[in-house]
Amino acid sequence: MEQLFRNRKLNVSVRTVKSGEEVLFYAKDVAEVLRYANPRKAIRTHVWSKNKTTLDEFKRRTESVLLCGNQPGTALLYEQGLYQLIFSSKLPIAEAFQDWVVTDVLPSIRKTGSYKLPESESLYG
Repeated sequence: MEQLFRNRKLNVSVRTVKSGEEVLFYAKDVAEVLRYANPRKAIRTHVWSKNKTTLDEFKRRTESVLLCGNQPGTALLYEQGLYQLIFSSKLPIAEAFQDWVVTDVLPSIRKTGSYKLPESESLYG
């Protein structure tokens, strides 16, 4: 199941995909949030192969995931890959983004299966 997370305070949006207990982050979204000048290069340079996969690979391994409108080669990050990109960034946004993901997003997904936006926030407003 694909989900979009937005943090208006940080002015960031990141897509994730979940299957069972596994949560993966769209690598390009994360690299752009962290303001890497070249997201593809950042992903290739900073994230080990075992900590990322492609949308195509992920679809092959999972049966009930509905994903549409994305290229098969789209890079997805496992949680460890997410941390590798965050820790490689030297910008202040990296610390704030990491705090939000680790404190709010991931615990919520693990407990409830999703992340609820604060009621005052809207994805479309």
